[in-house]
Amino acid sequence: LCLSMSGPGVSASAAPTLLKEALSSRQGTVSVIHVNSHNPVKRYFQISNDKADPAAKEVWTLQEAHQLHESLHIRPKALANRCRISTAEAKHVVATCPHCQK
Repeated sequence: LCLSMSGPGVSASAAPTLLKEALSSRQGTVSVIHVNSHNPVKRYFQISNDKADPAAKEVWTLQEAHQLHESLHIRPKALANRCRISTAEAKHVVATCPHCQK
């Protein structure tokens, strides 16, 4: 999984490296499980999954904002509206664009 995440066509995120390091340095058992998030009874895994989903969505949303800005170079306000991110986050995306800093 870690190797395929770091291959061509995948974001240059540090996530695959961090995941590989965490798995390599583990001292206990690691289990990958499917969490049935549609279960009306909320137990430990469903509650944890409910917390993880918004955090993961935020990361993907920022990646989408970077990709959109790289292709269209739109201004922060439009970027914030389109990607549903804060104006501060959109300004940061624009500020880190080498093309827009020329």
